[in-house]
Amino acid sequence: MVAAERILGLVPAAGAGRRFGDPEPKQFLSVAGCSSLAWSLRRLRAGGVGPFVVALPAGCPLPGDLVDPKDVGWVEGGATRQESVARCLDASDAADEDLVAVHDAARPAVHPRDVCRVIAAAARTGAAVLGRPVADTLKRVEEDRILATEERGGLWRAEPPQV
Repeated sequence: MVAAERILGLVPAAGAGRRFGDPEPKQFLSVAGCSSLAWSLRRLRAGGVGPFVVALPAGCPLPGDLVDPKDVGWVEGGATRQESVARCLDASDAADEDLVAVHDAARPAVHPRDVCRVIAAAARTGAAVLGRPVADTLKRVEEDRILATEERGGLWRAEPPQV
């Protein structure tokens, strides 16, 4: 069993959001009056995570809608999610007894109850990831031709946070 002193949140928010198709990166878009980043931090806090280190795009101004930003540190993000997470970790004061939760800024709808469950699982085992069973029908395709319908039993969709 892991005895965590605290759960440090690393939040990569440096992505351009090209797949989203909006000129504004989705982590900065307003949802019900707050940016996705601010909602993500609120949900993580409600689940027991904090303090935070957030990776932002180079030259990006700090978002003005963060609630209680005193426990949030900022770093310039990297070219990839992995590099942004590494920069967050390097800038943190993480201790060996801390758990570290990585959560994407563009995932504001995580339920605090799910955050608590992942933290509890990581405290028991050393690491955990939020996941849900795959419900979609999966097809194996080659050159625009369906070859097979894949069995989805035993397949899970990984979601943040990862602790």
